[in-house]
Amino acid sequence: ATSSTDNNNNNNNNKYKIMSDDELMEETNPENEDTPNAGANRGGLTPEASRLYRVYKTVAAMLEKRGYMVPREIRTMSADAFTQKFGEKPTRQSLTILVEKADDES
Repeated sequence: ATSSTDNNNNNNNNKYKIMSDDELMEETNPENEDTPNAGANRGGLTPEASRLYRVYKTVAAMLEKRGYMVPREIRTMSADAFTQKFGEKPTRQSLTILVEKADDES
């Protein structure tokens, strides 16, 4: 049995796949948590902080590509700097990025 989401994915020639958070973590970090270097592959971040760090960096890159003025400190932020700024368990609210459009005259 297939769901309507499965049918939509098939109709789009599998161009996009809707993934749960668990599937995303498994695909982007297939290493077992019990291995000694598992945290090192995430810059020493917890799995949730690592996911939020990647989201933060992706959103910043998307904003910049769409003509928003994203500060360099956000664009070049390392995993360590992310932890220093937001802590080990960042809240989604603390990750809000406020930027202006480059061509905004107001």
